[in-house]
Amino acid sequence: MDSPAGALIVSVVVMLGLLGAAYYLSRRMGNPLSGGRASRYMKSIDRLPVAKDRFIEMVRVGDEIMVLGVTGHSFEVLRTISADELAPLRTGRQDDLFKNMLGKLMKPKA
Repeated sequence: MDSPAGALIVSVVVMLGLLGAAYYLSRRMGNPLSGGRASRYMKSIDRLPVAKDRFIEMVRVGDEIMVLGVTGHSFEVLRTISADELAPLRTGRQDDLFKNMLGKLMKPKA
């Protein structure tokens, strides 16, 4: 394969192989919210930006869900709830799910 056409075909096959490998590896890396690392014990459920470099995130740890306030340099656990408390809210519209749940959870208990 000393011809230019042969070299072109080999180059195209190599590039397609590299693109396929990159796609496969990106799929195996996990959730983009987790920073590219998959975890067996924790899962990021949702994230709500509230300001630049500040957001509220829900993380499932076992059977509990932690509501975290996260900044660029720290985080704080705002509330911990059971996974069962999340279930009744799944019947609503998906785009308002986190906002509605956060509103219900942040109400002071009587």
